[in-house]
Amino acid sequence: MSKGIILLPLFLASCATMDKSEIYDYSINEIIIRNSSNDYLKSVQLKVEKNHGIFGCSYIISHAECSTTFPVRAYAGNWINITWQIDGVEVSTGNIRIPVGDDIKRGSVVRGVVEIRNSREISAYIENQLSP
Repeated sequence: MSKGIILLPLFLASCATMDKSEIYDYSINEIIIRNSSNDYLKSVQLKVEKNHGIFGCSYIISHAECSTTFPVRAYAGNWINITWQIDGVEVSTGNIRIPVGDDIKRGSVVRGVVEIRNSREISAYIENQLSP
């Protein structure tokens, strides 16, 4: 599985190079926010900037995850912004895109995964859905 690691101060440079010709070759129907840190995350929110979509979790305990599913749609690589609180301090990724790795088969139904590793580092990637 190809994972894009994004250090918060450097995320724009890494994400801005996404090739738009590849974006529409995938369908998406799930987003997972994974807390790989040792912190208790509160008020976790993912916003899709283009269509003002919002997905959130009141909290995600350490080494757990929160997810949502939705009707299958074309993956458009829209800019997203993820915010959360640790000990009352708000943390934000700023605008990022979830990259599609070379190992993802064109035409696949995929899920977006955002893994929060600590307050300064996240990993965002697309992975294949498991077959039903």
